[in-house]
Amino acid sequence: MMTWAAEGWKSNRALAVAGGTLMAVALLALAGWFSGVAVIASVLPGGAPMIANTAAGFLLLGAGTCLLAANRHGAAQILGGLVALFGAVFLAQFLSGVSFGIDRLIWTERMATIMAAPVRIGPNTASCFLLGGLAVLMLARYRTTVPHRMLAWLCGAILGFALLALLGYLSGLRPAQAWARFTGMSLPTAFNFSLFAATMLWTMQRRTENRSAALPLFAVAMVMLIATTGFTLSTNGEFVQANQWVSHTLQVREKLTVVQSRFAESEAAAYGRGSEDFSRAATALQAALDDVQKLLLDNPVQLERIKQLRILAEQRRLAPAHDGSRAQAVIALMQATEAGLLETRNQAAGELAQQAKFMALLGNGIAVALIVVAYFFSRRAQDRLRESELLFTTLANRAPVGIYMGDRVRGCTYVNPHWCELAGLTPEEAMGDGWEKFLHPEDRERVLASWPEHATPDSVVTMEYRAQRKDGRSLDVINVATYLPELSNGALPYIGTVMDITTHKQLENELRAAKEHAEAADRAKSAFLANMSHEIRTPMNGIVGFGALLLSTEISAQQREWIGYINSNGQALLDIINDILDLSKIEAGRLSLSPAPFALKSVLDEAVIALLPRAQAKNLALEAHLAPDLPVYWIGDAGRLRQILINLAGNAVKFTEKGGVFITVELAAAQPEGGRRRLSFKVRDTGIGIPEEVQRRLFARFTQADESTTRKYGGTGLGLSISKALIEQMGGAIELASKPGEGSTFAFTIELEVDDLTPAPQAAPLAATGARQFKGVRIMVAEDNIVNRKLLEGQLRQLGLTATFVSDGAELLERVRTECYDVILMDVDMPVLDGLETTRRLRATPHFATPTHVPIVALTAHAMGGDRDRCIAAGMTDYLSKPTKLDLLAAAIARATENPEGL
Repeated sequence: MMTWAAEGWKSNRALAVAGGTLMAVALLALAGWFSGVAVIASVLPGGAPMIANTAAGFLLLGAGTCLLAANRHGAAQILGGLVALFGAVFLAQFLSGVSFGIDRLIWTERMATIMAAPVRIGPNTASCFLLGGLAVLMLARYRTTVPHRMLAWLCGAILGFALLALLGYLSGLRPAQAWARFTGMSLPTAFNFSLFAATMLWTMQRRTENRSAALPLFAVAMVMLIATTGFTLSTNGEFVQANQWVSHTLQVREKLTVVQSRFAESEAAAYGRGSEDFSRAATALQAALDDVQKLLLDNPVQLERIKQLRILAEQRRLAPAHDGSRAQAVIALMQATEAGLLETRNQAAGELAQQAKFMALLGNGIAVALIVVAYFFSRRAQDRLRESELLFTTLANRAPVGIYMGDRVRGCTYVNPHWCELAGLTPEEAMGDGWEKFLHPEDRERVLASWPEHATPDSVVTMEYRAQRKDGRSLDVINVATYLPELSNGALPYIGTVMDITTHKQLENELRAAKEHAEAADRAKSAFLANMSHEIRTPMNGIVGFGALLLSTEISAQQREWIGYINSNGQALLDIINDILDLSKIEAGRLSLSPAPFALKSVLDEAVIALLPRAQAKNLALEAHLAPDLPVYWIGDAGRLRQILINLAGNAVKFTEKGGVFITVELAAAQPEGGRRRLSFKVRDTGIGIPEEVQRRLFARFTQADESTTRKYGGTGLGLSISKALIEQMGGAIELASKPGEGSTFAFTIELEVDDLTPAPQAAPLAATGARQFKGVRIMVAEDNIVNRKLLEGQLRQLGLTATFVSDGAELLERVRTECYDVILMDVDMPVLDGLETTRRLRATPHFATPTHVPIVALTAHAMGGDRDRCIAAGMTDYLSKPTKLDLLAAAIARATENPEGL
């Protein structure tokens, strides 16, 4: 079965072809008029020309038809209205007999070479334009819900007028082409109207569910019958007039015979009788000449001959012996002329009778044939309707849902057996307003109010409500009703379905409960991960921090080696914690980026510096190359990009025993549209390589090449999966090319914005920010953990700083009332009053209202997503996660003391 979309596409294509043809024929006619070439104006050689105003009307009608094909319904309605107005104005001229001065609407002197003066559009052509404009307007207005009966009559009338004109050309009968004194419908005009009407009727059939051609055919037949009858009556009038002329000619000939005899009598009286007889004969001759003259008033030639006969009669009266042969010759000439006219008029009357007979037989024959064909189409449509009704009844009776039908006037008119089974009502009980008994009393008012008061065809009403069976049992149901096109009685019908969703509702409630349970479990998992992160980072802060402090003291080489092991293993443990936290964010869909301006070379250098000790320990080359045409500054998440590079290059160092690891960055060949640029990164190594069967699962979570990889090289198998997620979030993709024993190449792309602004001055490195920079800086530390306090004390001492320590927020609030500090280092988790609430209270006081007064730096073991935002939202100016590294601590203090407003 063909879909509506396919049908609509076909009908639109037909409309486009028809509209284009209408405009092409009209433009060809106008070209002939403006160029003065008759053969172009007539379109068909030897044919009547399509007048310029008609061509203009077809340009509008063709454009409206093309707009219908392009689904430009608003513009099509406007053009349809203009065409209808165009036809109505010319038709009004015909009906009123008043000229509106529009016959010269399109007229130039060059056009006079084709026609001496502009002629008016005939009423048949004007009627077709009026009906055609209304048809376009109607099809554009109603689109798919086409009022097919009205459209069938409109287009049927157009097709009838056009076919009648074509039959007139075929039979040679002018009244079929033109009405009264107006120009006839030319062959191109009749062709255009026939094409337009046929295409519109075909489109109507494609856009309505009723595909029967009976109605359009019947409409065309009726118009042809009516028009043929009218034109036959008009032709009969012409035939009567032709016969009257024949009778008139016979009378003239009869009177000429009388004149001839009167001349003979006067001649005889002149030679053989007395003057009295001659006088009587002369008087009779004059009377006969008077009778003939009255009949020949329409024929100037014959009137001149009558004058000659009068002169000859006068000469006879004056000279009775005058020769009468000349008069006899004139009379013979007149008799010959009238004999010729009699033959011509007899022939014209006969031809007119034959043409009228042919026109009547052909027009009525076509109309009868159309009626017969329409009858067979109607029979076929009725058979299809019966089949459709049988199919609907079968489907409705066997459907597993309740089906009902009705309209806004009569209420419910049909329910299927399943509806009766759901409601516990009989079909008779459901009719009219009886279906309302199926509504639950508590939902009745809401359901009835949900039905729109002024609905339109294709409106859909969907609602869920409680129903109540006749036996009192309650059900949960879903009701979907669709309004159908309006009926002839003005009622708006609808059809709907009712489905029992009681079980579905129960499952929905269970799913909702399961979802809430899963969300609670997810929150518990997040809380567990946050707590685990906090609890592990707190002791790790002491382990890694004091290890770093010990390395700055004078210790033996053995001790330095052991402390190095402590630091490296502590960092490995922190990496595992960070990977697990990132994984939890990915699974929850909460992995976010923090775009900011950064220097690409700095990020690349930081990644290389972080991995350089491990590469040097294995005597590996570690090189990074930036393409020279790359911009210096970009906008993106530098930290996440650094994490990706360290993950990929770190793996390369881990699995490479000789050779090196090489990182290259350049612009990708294919660039996205807009202001973003696509960067291409490649991390190549000369390591052990990866088998092809392993490559397909390498980016899965907790996956490595095999179990021995973990035992030999370590790691959790999370780095690649996290890197892949980060790359995809940056609008890129990652690929792998590797062969065992030949090394691997990880290539990925990301999309970033170029930062065209002048970069802000970079913070000085730690080496340049010695103790002299922090001289005189007063530090307040709020930290309850004794180990963390000792660590901070040692780190601050290395920076040339001393600090005042408090154990909770309440103690801090007491101290700052009487003492002044330049920077506050605030732990978040503290007894009595935590760091967030302490910060809020500080910011609520005038002296601490803005970061300009006293910067507050968060020092916390909370490193989950959102922890930094919560700290900043509370009023803190910077954020450091534990373990606290000395260089990061120094940089934070430097930012706080040098430019607190920019934090």
